[in-house]
Amino acid sequence: MLVPQLNAFSLVTPLFMITMGFVISIMPFIKHIPDYLVRYGYSTALAGTALLMYSIIQPTEIPRISTIISGLLFFSVALFVQAVSLRLKVKISWLFMLLIIAIGMSITFYFSIIDEQYSYRLSMLAIVPIALFTHNLPALYEAQLKHRLDRLLRVSVVLLIFVVIFRIGYLMFVLEPSNEILANNMLFATLQLLILVLSIALAALLISCAIQDIYQELKRESRIDPLTGLLNRRAFQEKIQQRQQRSSPSQHAVIVCDIDHFKHINDNYGHKIGDIALKKVADILRKSLRKQDEISRIGGEEFLILLHDIDRDTALLVVERMRHHIEQSVMNIQNQKIKITISFGISFFQDYAQIHESIQHADLLLYQSKKYGRNQVQWQLSP
Repeated sequence: MLVPQLNAFSLVTPLFMITMGFVISIMPFIKHIPDYLVRYGYSTALAGTALLMYSIIQPTEIPRISTIISGLLFFSVALFVQAVSLRLKVKISWLFMLLIIAIGMSITFYFSIIDEQYSYRLSMLAIVPIALFTHNLPALYEAQLKHRLDRLLRVSVVLLIFVVIFRIGYLMFVLEPSNEILANNMLFATLQLLILVLSIALAALLISCAIQDIYQELKRESRIDPLTGLLNRRAFQEKIQQRQQRSSPSQHAVIVCDIDHFKHINDNYGHKIGDIALKKVADILRKSLRKQDEISRIGGEEFLILLHDIDRDTALLVVERMRHHIEQSVMNIQNQKIKITISFGISFFQDYAQIHESIQHADLLLYQSKKYGRNQVQWQLSP
């Protein structure tokens, strides 16, 4: 059943595809990667398996297993379609695709075992992928794509569809296919090469998109506090530097706040409960702010907030609302009610060049708030 003398070079491509697909597929267990890249890994492994079977099995035996090979290729295409759709945020119907695959495998089985027809088997290898790719073509066309790589990905998919459709038409209506005719027909060979080039381009674009997404995710993680999801100190400093390059005649406010008796919560209830308290306070603070405002966790239980273009009375109202909301939020842990309060220091400034002095001033006001009993807002230093 196997080819008596295998050509090692004919095994390089399928084995490389299987290995690459396997490595991509297990990467999520090591490091988070985009879902669409994982689907591409599955697709590549299945396509490599089909190609390996085609390479090692004698040509006379191919019809007997062509249904299996076709099924692997069809599922490979379906997973590739899903990968592209996930990247472009386009909906697909797996039920429809499974139905198309089942019909395609049934027809392939009929023309392989019952009435052996090489041309019809070959046609199915083009018709089924086209049906899989085009079932969500309207949504693909209407998708709002902002990134250049995504637009190139869509163009490549559409080009591949048109080339394959042309190939089907040429195969069915111009040629009377046989192995010999197909091997010696220049136009057919050119179409095959074009399909290969477009397939490689699609794969390269998907991998490029994934690399970019992973880079952006790593960049985001370096700027975000992993516990609360707020900006970390480094990212907040970058925001300040950006603001300092602008001139603004309006008044702004900077707030430094600190959870009261946080060490007591950690010591009595454990660090896990302390983390829950931090996330709860961070969520309340974030939801109390406007879209243009910024908040950062700059220490263990300390937060820094920047309110842009705001007058004093409105800022004090916002801070008092945050303080009151946190005071009213009670945590129920192990049948115990844990009350959380927070102290604030708020300082005002006109020019972003003064922001560091304003932060220091707000920090002093925070300590004054602690000194005078906590759970309050201080905005003027006592003499």
